[in-house]
Amino acid sequence: GEGEGEGEGEGEGEGEGEGEGEGEGEGEGEGEGEVAPDPCAGADRFFGDVDGDCIPDLIVGAPALAGGATVTPFVAVYGTAGRSGLGLQKVIKRPSSTGHFGASIAVDPGRYKQTGRHAFVIGEPEPTGSTVAAPQGTNGFAWWATPDAAECGTTEPWCFKFYSGPGPNTGAQAGASVAFLGAAGRPSRFVLGAPRADVTRTDDGTIFVIEPDRTAANFARRIETIVQAELGPGVSGSGLGGALTRIGDQDGDGVGDLAIGAVGLQDATGPLGVFVYSGASLADDFGTATVPVPLSRWRPPAAADPTTFGAAVFAAGDVDGDGIGDIAIGDVAAERVWLAASTAGAGAALVELAPTALLGEPAAGIGSAVAPIADVDGDGRDDLLLGAPYWSTGTAVAGCTALAGAPAGTSGNCAGAVFLVTSSTIAAASAGAVVDDACAHPGEVPQGRLGFALRSLGTSVAVGAPGGDVAAGLAGRVFLVEGGGTCLSSSDLVRPTDPPAAAGDLFGAAFGQ
Repeated sequence: GEGEGEGEGEGEGEGEGEGEGEGEGEGEGEGEGEVAPDPCAGADRFFGDVDGDCIPDLIVGAPALAGGATVTPFVAVYGTAGRSGLGLQKVIKRPSSTGHFGASIAVDPGRYKQTGRHAFVIGEPEPTGSTVAAPQGTNGFAWWATPDAAECGTTEPWCFKFYSGPGPNTGAQAGASVAFLGAAGRPSRFVLGAPRADVTRTDDGTIFVIEPDRTAANFARRIETIVQAELGPGVSGSGLGGALTRIGDQDGDGVGDLAIGAVGLQDATGPLGVFVYSGASLADDFGTATVPVPLSRWRPPAAADPTTFGAAVFAAGDVDGDGIGDIAIGDVAAERVWLAASTAGAGAALVELAPTALLGEPAAGIGSAVAPIADVDGDGRDDLLLGAPYWSTGTAVAGCTALAGAPAGTSGNCAGAVFLVTSSTIAAASAGAVVDDACAHPGEVPQGRLGFALRSLGTSVAVGAPGGDVAAGLAGRVFLVEGGGTCLSSSDLVRPTDPPAAAGDLFGAAFGQ
């Protein structure tokens, strides 16, 4: 099903024939492996530059709500305006669809051909309602958005093509997670997780490594597949590909690497947890004779919950100041974040970031989202924000416990909150840093779920408050939080006017990495 999406979307089909010819000619002239030098190399520590100014940009996903009102899912692209703020550049809609379009987003770290801009990919892992637009399917999509107008065949500078999960796998959820790989001198590739694909057994899941190109058949020059058997002997279970994130260079080869959550997978020793692949090994061509080998893996520690340890993984900046990107592992059921603050690359011991009784909420959802924020405490190292979207700020409401993703035991009003954990606090705690509410930024609206998603923009962090209950009448919101005064301060991100805000639109449920 990789190629049957031509012409769908918002008018992209008007010039498909012309665009395809132009794309082929351009591709032949430039060559498959010819990659322009990236002037932003090393400048964007937190990834996600779309407009080519070497400053992190913001892509906000608003996937439609499962079981809710029919809402047009969309993705809003914000670019930096001379380092002075964010300005709306583009809104990408999926008209007449209630799919999870925008549930995952990743930005290509390399500039696309000669455009000076960056492509990105948008995941749509599953439909969630009865009103859909073709192409639509139950195995999931990833939509590749290229900034090269010549490849679209129209004046619209964003082309939409999709890569489907492996048929006939109904419910494969391809696009549940996406992440780009970046390797100098190699064409860009992105990784697509399909955690419910049937490979060797039901729902065991897989990961595709895809090299997108408009000039190639089905818009991909090469598709590689990683399955469980390639992770090591005796691996069993389900759900491979549920969590992916591009991280810093762990093995010192100059190429960013990839962390993969493996909740549901185990070998003879027990649950696998989280493992790291070399980005260079995934950027190279591989096959049955040369399977990439994980650099390292972390199994759930004794205080972790193996059912959620690794359900979410995050790039955590450089908390220990050693120049190597750190990794944060979410563990919602245990109300913890585990930090691999590496001084020797992948495989470092995990630091436990655990809450205290001061939080006053037994199931606040800590571990749902983590993002680095550039040095708040003045020690020259990155600090961390932790999202707790089910934290209560007042009287309990019935809709809180029914919200999708609410951990067992959730009570209260699910207004949510974000917590600052400084690098100096982490360094001073021999047994791990304790998360308390000395520096918290609570949500203001019951069921708003502040902290559901986080995206670092350097000195500030975008914080999603997507709501989720149509009956509560809430449209999603995004706040920009930064260190200021005694703790944190915030401001609203201006939403697009088209489509208008609507209850259950989940604006802020996902950000591009």
